[in-house]
Formats: sequence, C-alpha cells, structure tokens
Amino acid sequence: YQRRVRGATVTAMEPELTVLAAYYASDGTAWIPIGDDLNTITVHRNPSRIQCTTEAGESLFVSELFGECDYQTPSDQFHQWSGKDGAAIGLSFPTVLEADNMAELVEEMIRELRKEEFKPRPIPASGLESSAGQHMVSGMPAPLKFPISRRELLNTDDGWRAAETHLRLTYPARLRSGIQISAVSELAREQHVQDFEARYQEYAISDLWLAVGDVTAERVGREGFQALGANMLSLGVPLGVYLLDRESLPSEARQMVLCKAVSYTHLTLPTKRIV
Repeated sequence: YQRRVRGATVTAMEPELTVLAAYYASDGTAWIPIGDDLNTITVHRNPSRIQCTTEAGESLFVSELFGECDYQTPSDQFHQWSGKDGAAIGLSFPTVLEADNMAELVEEMIRELRKEEFKPRPIPASGLESSAGQHMVSGMPAPLKFPISRRELLNTDDGWRAAETHLRLTYPARLRSGIQISAVSELAREQHVQDFEARYQEYAISDLWLAVGDVTAERVGREGFQALGANMLSLGVPLGVYLLDRESLPSEARQMVLCKAVSYTHLTLPTKRIV
C-alpha cells in the first residue's frame, strides 16, 4: 500500500502473514509470558523478520531471521527459536491452522536465506594479482555466521569432559590439582561445530583458548567476537594459551573461552565458556 508523507509518496510492504499468539521469553530455565494473552505476530520480508506487538501497539520484539535460524515446532501449537543474540522466543498459537501457516512461511524464508548466505562469494580480480600467500587465503571458503546458543552443560556431558581435558593439558602437572571447573557453557551447537569442521576439512583445525581476560571472555560468551572491538579484530582474534596466575588458582574464579580455529587464516568459532 502507499501513503503520503509531506508531499512524498512512500510505499510500505504489507506483511507476509499476520496471526495471533501468546509470547513467551526464556530466562534459561522456564518460559515467562510477556504482553497480552494474545499478541499480534507479523512476518515480513526485506528484511526477513518476525515482529510481536500488543493490542495497544507496543512492540515486544523484532526478531531478524537468518540462514542458520533453528525454528522448532515441539508441539502443534507451540513454536520456538533463538534470535541472532541467542535470546529464546516461544509462541503459543490459539489454533493449529495459524501455527501451521506460521511454520510453513518462516521455514520457507529460512531456506531462502540459507541459500543466499551460503552462496559462494566471487574472488575479486585484485586477488588474482596478489601475492601467492594472499591468493591461497582468498581461495578458502568464506566464513559462515553462527549464532551464540549458550547451553549449560552437565559434568556428565561429553562437552564438559572434553573441555576439562583441554584445560588440564594446558597446565603442567604441579598445577592441575588446583584447577576445578564449576561450569561449562556450550556456545555453539554441535551441528554448527561439525559444519565448521567440514567446511575447512582440508586445512589444519585446532582447539585453542581465547587469550583475553575474564571480563572480555564473559562478553564474548554473550555477544560473540564483536565484543573484542574493531581495533583488536583488525589484528585478528587473539588465540593461544591463556595461562592463569598460579598464585590465584586456589582462591579466585576465572573464565576462559575454547575455540575451534583454522590455523592458516585464523578463522575461529567460540564453542565453550569455562568457569
């Protein structure tokens, strides 16, 4: 439809779909109802997004869709997904028809986004004239965007045991007895880790610690590598061995982030946060 603003004609895109649903946010342990009993859910394209508003017109969330978005339908009338920021969103629909229409459209949009995001990027002509080393880098698969997924692991999970092994092998035997893990958060889904490894299987892949302090490690665990800031990222992601101070081992908690890294180009994916 069109509307006029100060003499100019503005074309606004109609939403692809409008349905009603109850909105639930997650605090990590339970679903919490937000807004009205039934809120208005609109699905838009260009950009692809889901918006939730109350009857009074208050916007409760705008969730941008992306190729790796995992839209789940655990029941006929309850759907859930996580946004790019890792925030979990749940919708409870009053009818199966509305739920089915929502799932069909959103899943179609995600498939389209996945095809677009994973489309091979052309190598610029200047890259063909660069040095041999630069030419090898430009020929590598472009990095993919993976959402932060934050899942607390149990000490019986394979991920916990793997992180513990990596941590203990980082330190000499005389210090290992003083290291106790209190929590492990999984920052990337297992499928995303497998996709990362498959994409760069022809290159050397390593498990390396993010070489930053506690505060930055916590922010990376919440926000991803953009938390490092533009200045640091312009030099590359700092990786290696983040050695804890021997004197503080018995008394202070520390945080570390374990990453998958493609050694040649320093492409990285944060996988676990250790406390």
